[in-house]
Amino acid sequence: NAAGEQESQPEKQEPATARGTLEPTVPEFRPRAAAEGEVRGAEVVGGVWKQPATFVPPEIGSIHSGVAVKVTPFGAFIRLDGFERDGLAHVTQLAMTKEGERIEASRVIAIGQRVACKVIDVSKTKNRFFLTIKYVDQETKQDLDVGNVKLLAEQEARTLQAMAERA
Repeated sequence: NAAGEQESQPEKQEPATARGTLEPTVPEFRPRAAAEGEVRGAEVVGGVWKQPATFVPPEIGSIHSGVAVKVTPFGAFIRLDGFERDGLAHVTQLAMTKEGERIEASRVIAIGQRVACKVIDVSKTKNRFFLTIKYVDQETKQDLDVGNVKLLAEQEARTLQAMAERA
């Protein structure tokens, strides 16, 4: 470099035209921002959801206190005290019903409502767990279905009914 001379900068090239070759572009992945007031099992950091690193489920059959964080037509998501993920209480596990009676989750449970629930199933491969509220006394937190006898009979009856409907 002689004094006063500048190195030439490479010219910026325009993107290739439709006839030319384009480098494939992949949009940068950005998780959906958390809606104000929305609550989930994942932690909100800087307005973005961050999933917990490891899934540590509660034990099947254990009873816990928690709070309803989301209510949907198919059930309620409950955040158990001391756990990072929310569990699902299916609409059929929210309240006792007469055989064949259908209930709306929003008529049984509300966001922010504290409940006692029992863990009835865990899927470690899908990182989720399932709860029942109807088999736990809400005042004493006592198990109303020790050994899941009623739950299993109820599931079997639903399976038989579904098979009969298909036949």
